[in-house]
Amino acid sequence: MPPQYGHRWVRCGSASISVAVTAGAPAGAQLPAEAPPSGRYLAPEEQQKLLSGAPATLWPYIVAALQTGARRGELLALRWADVDMKAETVTFPKTNNGDSRTVPMTDTLRALLVSLPRPLDREARVLPEWEPPALTVAFGRLVRDLGLPDLRFHDLRHDAASTLTMAGVPQRTIMAILGHRDPRMTLRYQHLSPEHLRDAARALDRRAATPETAAAERQGGA
Repeated sequence: MPPQYGHRWVRCGSASISVAVTAGAPAGAQLPAEAPPSGRYLAPEEQQKLLSGAPATLWPYIVAALQTGARRGELLALRWADVDMKAETVTFPKTNNGDSRTVPMTDTLRALLVSLPRPLDREARVLPEWEPPALTVAFGRLVRDLGLPDLRFHDLRHDAASTLTMAGVPQRTIMAILGHRDPRMTLRYQHLSPEHLRDAARALDRRAATPETAAAERQGGA
């Protein structure tokens, strides 16, 4: 299982030191240790294992979370009235920051929604009925059985943010999809795979002169 590669963390330690000194605190005072970042993305093989091994009652939640970056509570509360198949959007009316959030459907999410039974009651829940604690317990049991014991349901939201980041989606757009007001919060959800970091490092290689070119230039300048 991949560790939390490349987690981008906003640090403000130097500013805190400056404030502490101004307030009369000893200049050599040690600041409390910063809490380690939590959450991670899924490697492709992990995502495949999760989707292949999920039971029918959990599978729709996993797909929807990966395709929208929505929180567990937002998915549990989703009603058919919040789904606009014509506009291909899903609206989450009850979010952590109090605002509603509308996200576009991916092709994968649309296929999932089309496959689900759609009652006449527009206030009916979209996804299978679960109580929040029971859903968490069932997901925990699933990932243990699949050999992914450190994976939490909320990590699917981290995975969506990381996937968008590595695809080059602008930060402002990712904030809108996740429903974040503060970019520092979005940074906590963004993780970079080792392959992505390696590709980024190759950009430095492409800019550098080849050893042969560098040697020729040195000889020519001698």
